Amino acid sequence: MVRDTTIGCNRNRVAFVLNVLVVLSLIVPSFAFYLPGVAPIDYEEGALLEVFANKLTSPKNQLPYDYYSLPFCGSEEKRKSRRVNLGQLLIGERSKPTEFDIRMLVPETCKLLCKKKVSGKGFKKMTRRIKDLYSVRLNMDNMPVVVKGRTKAGSPAYHFGYPLGFIAENDVFINNHLKFKILYHRGDGSPPTYRVVGFEVEPWSVDHDVSGDGSRSSSCPIKAGVKPMKVTEDVEVWYSYDVSFEESPVAWATRWDPLMNANPELKQIQWFSIVNSFMIGIFLTALVGTILLRTLLRDFVRYNQLEDDEEQEDVTGWKLVHGDVFRAPQASAMLSVLYGSGAQIFWLSVITLGFAVLGFLSPANRGGLLTALISFYVLASTISGYAAARLYSSVEGTEARRLVTLGSAFFFPGIVFAVFFCLNVLLWAYSSSGAVPFLTLILLLVMWFGVSVPLVFLGAYLGYKQKSIEFPVRTNQIPRQ
Repeated sequence: MVRDTTIGCNRNRVAFVLNVLVVLSLIVPSFAFYLPGVAPIDYEEGALLEVFANKLTSPKNQLPYDYYSLPFCGSEEKRKSRRVNLGQLLIGERSKPTEFDIRMLVPETCKLLCKKKVSGKGFKKMTRRIKDLYSVRLNMDNMPVVVKGRTKAGSPAYHFGYPLGFIAENDVFINNHLKFKILYHRGDGSPPTYRVVGFEVEPWSVDHDVSGDGSRSSSCPIKAGVKPMKVTEDVEVWYSYDVSFEESPVAWATRWDPLMNANPELKQIQWFSIVNSFMIGIFLTALVGTILLRTLLRDFVRYNQLEDDEEQEDVTGWKLVHGDVFRAPQASAMLSVLYGSGAQIFWLSVITLGFAVLGFLSPANRGGLLTALISFYVLASTISGYAAARLYSSVEGTEARRLVTLGSAFFFPGIVFAVFFCLNVLLWAYSSSGAVPFLTLILLLVMWFGVSVPLVFLGAYLGYKQKSIEFPVRTNQIPRQ
């Protein structure tokens, strides 16, 4: 009777657990979410498609510049950047609105934007940056503008951003007319909605002949052979653009795939490099392992032979140093600090790779990777303090515990911040958009002194409280010569 009651209770428990699992399986999907910065946006016909200016970049000059550092169309209100994350600020990316008025499924032909006079410093900057092959980076719905082309093999290739201008016969010309083509994917809802899956541009240089009221240009529609816009002192440049739309079978979730897989030759080179490095690493590891294994086996055989006591006590070979391997070094405090910093960077890499594999660090979330690296590095400061304190206490270090703790908190971060600050001063001097704002520097200092340093102290406290590491062999009192 007791046994039947026990069986019945167990069945009830199993049924209860199964019901809980079923309920949880139904609840979990209700908490699904999109990661920040990568949620899709549905547009209705006629909805505004905002175009944001990122920066000016060049393959010849590594300094990025602000979009509005040149005489482009834009009011003072438009020149204020939208809020960006920490990673975008550190790599010089900005998100500034532009004057382009683009509406979903509303095509435009030769729409005049504004007229700007290029003179003085603006003329010098414009000619210098066109000669340095600068490109203009624009974004729409978090998609970068690209210039589509073809490789020698005939496969599609994309260039991020459009060229600011070009040089012909020692004359400088500006690309002042942009032909935008927006690729969209139609949704299944009613009323129909659309998602942006591509943003392409074809730059043109056009010397507009605009009517007196500034409403239209006789150069439109733009065709081959049109007179280009030459950049000279005190010249007036008219900016214009076209807009066309094309439906695409590419879904929103895979809209980055055409850009990532545009160059198959580069893809093959990457795979070849990966396989080549992997094979070289395996070969060198096997070679070193074989040499060490043969040496150790020969010594083990000799030490394990049962011979007379004198030969057994005769220590030769690698065992000569077994009594000095774990002796405390002269700079044990510095070794502990470097070991703690290395442990922090190692676990930072592991955690970041783990989040990237799980999909939390999408390339669509601009600056997300760098923001995650800095955040994880600050939070991993406890590991640095703990590892440094544990190693220092294990080598019988008691005199410089405070020095080890302070070194873990300030040595490596201090060097990095000093180099970063010096480079940032140079970027400030060149008026580059890559210069980090002063408030961002204050934020970094707050993260360092307000979060990282206390976590280092906490880790060091826990490390000193732990039992010292027991080494497998005894250390000789007298060092060997």
